[in-house]
Amino acid sequence: MEDGGNSDNQVNHNVETKLQPIQGINPPTVTEAAPKTNKLKKLFIILVIVISTATVFLVILKIYVGRSISKSSEENTSLRQKETVKFNLESYESSFWGYRFDYSPDLKIQDFGNGLVLTNYIPADKTANEKLSADEIEININTFFEDTRNLDYPNLKDAQKLRAINIGGVTSELYKFDYFSGGELLDSRLFSRIKQGKIYYQFWIEPADSLEIDKFYQIIESFKFSSPSEFQPSGKTVDPSRILYENLRYGFAFSYPKNWKFEDFNESSTILLSDGDGTHYFRIELIPKVSYFGGVFGITDIKLRLKKEISTYCLADGPGMSISCPEELTSIETFLNNEGVEGYRVKLVMVEEKYNSDSQIMEKTQKDVVAYVYELDNPQYPFLLFSPLPESTETGLQEVGAGTFTKLILKK
Repeated sequence: MEDGGNSDNQVNHNVETKLQPIQGINPPTVTEAAPKTNKLKKLFIILVIVISTATVFLVILKIYVGRSISKSSEENTSLRQKETVKFNLESYESSFWGYRFDYSPDLKIQDFGNGLVLTNYIPADKTANEKLSADEIEININTFFEDTRNLDYPNLKDAQKLRAINIGGVTSELYKFDYFSGGELLDSRLFSRIKQGKIYYQFWIEPADSLEIDKFYQIIESFKFSSPSEFQPSGKTVDPSRILYENLRYGFAFSYPKNWKFEDFNESSTILLSDGDGTHYFRIELIPKVSYFGGVFGITDIKLRLKKEISTYCLADGPGMSISCPEELTSIETFLNNEGVEGYRVKLVMVEEKYNSDSQIMEKTQKDVVAYVYELDNPQYPFLLFSPLPESTETGLQEVGAGTFTKLILKK
């Protein structure tokens, strides 16, 4: 038992011996574990910083990529919208004046024969010389032959030259000038003029600071020229005792006796014919496509329009007298002249009234007057009027107006 006990004691002794400090070496203490803990803390902090930085970076990257995608999407949408707008553009072409262009479909267009007016508002809602707002725009395109218009207007001496612009391959200057009405400044406008062949093209834009100015640039960027139409000579031969007059600009011809007097006014838009003794005295006058006289604007019925239009030609007022041609007394019928051309015989009743100093009618007379009207193949002046002056009769008018008038044909 002792040996067993000794054995146990030995075991215990050995255990105790193992726990005894070895000489010269101290056992580890709690304070010596601190450096490892600090290192772990540092590693943990560094790891947190790295993760946080990566998280922030990923968030920024996501925002940037999102914005880029959004911007790209917006750009693509914008491009699609522009392509759609471009695809939906309206086109205008004038084969007579030789040009075409595209314009925004929200613009309303009015064709005056020798000019266009494009607006993004309803013209009938505006009064003359009414100032336009910044979100409104009016674009005027005027065409005329080189020798039929005074080029002094507008006066560009005091205008501001903005920059050079390209219109149909032709370089022009864009000007800005002040527009006055009744002596007062109304607004500022843009102006440009180019010449192609024998035709001038003028562009007016108001107001100059319109927020819709891109619509003007859209027009000139798409502007293209073609060969304008021309009237060809009729090739007619006339009696040697007569003179053949052919107007290749406006598209008509007629002959008249050699002994008659011929006077040309307003660049051939008005012609006076008379014989030697004044028995036959009448005028030949071009009627514009649109006139603001007689309330004919927008009327498409030819006879109704002619009634209103021609009735205004005899209107006159003077000291102690007035002349009028009441529309209700005007009648129109069609006929064929000696050249086989259809025209309109217009019968007017000319009323002359004379007044005293108190504006009371002292005398009233009526006279029947006959005029002849023909349609022309001219967008600027679609009608030609042969009308005798008051002292003349229908006889002379028949000799020229009803006898030899013919329309000229446009070259193809």
